[in-house]
Amino acid sequence: MNDLNECFKVLGIKPDATQEEINRAFRKMSHAWHPDKFPAGELKTEAEEMQKQINNAYVRLRNYKSPGDHNANSRENERPSENNGCQEQQSGDQGTPPPKNDICTDSRTFTKHLHHDMIVAAIRAAEQKTSGEIRVFISHKKVDDAVAAAQAQFERLGMTQTRHRNGVLIFVAPTARKFAILGDVGVHQKCGDEFWRAVSAEMTGHFVKAEFTAGIIHGIQKAGELLAAHFPPQPGDANELPDQVEHD
Repeated sequence: MNDLNECFKVLGIKPDATQEEINRAFRKMSHAWHPDKFPAGELKTEAEEMQKQINNAYVRLRNYKSPGDHNANSRENERPSENNGCQEQQSGDQGTPPPKNDICTDSRTFTKHLHHDMIVAAIRAAEQKTSGEIRVFISHKKVDDAVAAAQAQFERLGMTQTRHRNGVLIFVAPTARKFAILGDVGVHQKCGDEFWRAVSAEMTGHFVKAEFTAGIIHGIQKAGELLAAHFPPQPGDANELPDQVEHD
């Protein structure tokens, strides 16, 4: 990795980043892409490759001096708190949310750090063990009620039309800093509210650490485990819904 601009891109920072910002970005990315966070197989292999790129980028940039280093103090004083404006997460059951905030970032940063190919791979891996369907939707709109918005997308995406009514939607609205998880009637009958509360809390734990892809994949894996337990593959099963991540 010889191009400095590519190094900055890997770490998700601008070319005028200070050394402190470079160090901070490296720690976050290295933590988010640690191979131990991913299951064996294609996802783990991709995480290992990403970790190599992160390490190589940091080696190139750790002694890099940019003009931003000269005015870092003033920039730090002007930077708003990371938790500024964060809203509490919402799960599909509309129950009491966990005490921590969830997606503490803006939509542009969220999207830049989202790895669609890994999310799609996680969906496909989960659906191999079940007749259920999992989808992910990212909304860039200002959403007041994440559950209501998720319900609208659930209908629009045709998720109520599955054979066993066993679809699960993970809806994320980074602009509003909210997300929701919805299961169709067949799924909800099997797990109830507590399951979704637990998954929501675990995803929130990833989101507050800027582990956006890992947080979504964790939700996919948990939903996949539930679906596999209650809706195993059936003869003649087909992939009823697309696997790609949807955006508005």
